[in-house]
Amino acid sequence: MTGILRDEWGFEGMVITDQASVPSMFYQDIVSGLWAGTDIWLNTNDSYWSLSDYKNDKTMQYYIHRSAKNIVYAITNSWAVNESYKADDEGGLIQTTSSIFPWRPCLIALDCVIIALSLAGIGYCWTIYILNKKRKDDGKTETVIGK
Repeated sequence: MTGILRDEWGFEGMVITDQASVPSMFYQDIVSGLWAGTDIWLNTNDSYWSLSDYKNDKTMQYYIHRSAKNIVYAITNSWAVNESYKADDEGGLIQTTSSIFPWRPCLIALDCVIIALSLAGIGYCWTIYILNKKRKDDGKTETVIGK
């Protein structure tokens, strides 16, 4: 994975692998995955995988550090922090704005229009229903449909 995905294709983000928490998946151990370049596992059983045996292993520390770097890189270069934070002169982060994506106000306006039209349609149908019921109660047989 590292040779093709990262070296040949230049991918710098995080790599997620699917579930590896059942005994039949023991060939996908976390140590081999870190070595291969995987950053996140969809793992549901922490009793199978533990890195505590490797806490003094410099090689594993390197792979864990690389994995953390890939995850942070992917998040900071995604839409998750779009223009909300900038680096200051000392390398720290400062919040600039609570920016809103330009398409969000359009979606909010569209939602409002759809809700208004839906309420108007419900009101229209309710009015027709009441008028028809009133005409039936008055003994008239014809129904009102939008008149």
